[in-house]
Amino acid sequence: VWNVGDKIPSESELADEFEVNRLSVRMALQKLSTLGLIETRVGEGSFVTKFSPKPFFSELAAVYHDKDRYQDVVQLRNLLEGESMRLAHLNANDEDLKKLKECLDSYYNADIYNKDIDNREYLENLVDADLAFHYEIIKISHNHLYVAVYQVVQELVRDHIKQLLYKRTHDRKRAGYPAKLEDDT
Repeated sequence: VWNVGDKIPSESELADEFEVNRLSVRMALQKLSTLGLIETRVGEGSFVTKFSPKPFFSELAAVYHDKDRYQDVVQLRNLLEGESMRLAHLNANDEDLKKLKECLDSYYNADIYNKDIDNREYLENLVDADLAFHYEIIKISHNHLYVAVYQVVQELVRDHIKQLLYKRTHDRKRAGYPAKLEDDT
C-alpha cells in the first residue's frame, strides 16, 4: 500500500498493528531489505524502494554458462518468443507494429558490428538492439505474465544473444566467409 519513497512505520508500530512481537517484525524487515524492497537509513527509518529483480538475475546468468544450462535458456527463449510471436500476430495493433519497426530499424543501424567483429562496443550495441526487438515482440503479445517472465530472465537472454552473435560472426570469419552474408536479414 506504500509508494516508492514512503517511510514505513517503525518496528514497534508494525508489531502493535499486526499483534506480533518486535523480533518477528525485525526479521521481516530484514528480509524485505535483503530483497531490495525497502531501504533502512540509520536514524531515519525504513523507506520503500523501487524493486528490480535485475540484480538477482544478472548474477544468475553466470550460472547458465555451462552447456547443459545454456540449453535451458535456448528452450525458454523458444517457448516464450515463439508463443509471443503467435500472440503478437493475433493481437498487434498499428502502434505495436510501429514500435516493432523502430526496434528493427535500430537493429539494422547497430549492425555495423559485422564490419568490425572485434569491436566490443559494436557487439554490445547490436546485442542491446537484438534484445529490444525480441522484448518488443513479447510486449506485443499483450500477455503481462510473459512480459514479467521475460524481464526476469532478460540478463540470461541477453547473454544468450551475445554468445550467438559472437560465435556466428567469428565462425564465419574462421571459415573464410564474410561476417554477415548479404542475404542475412
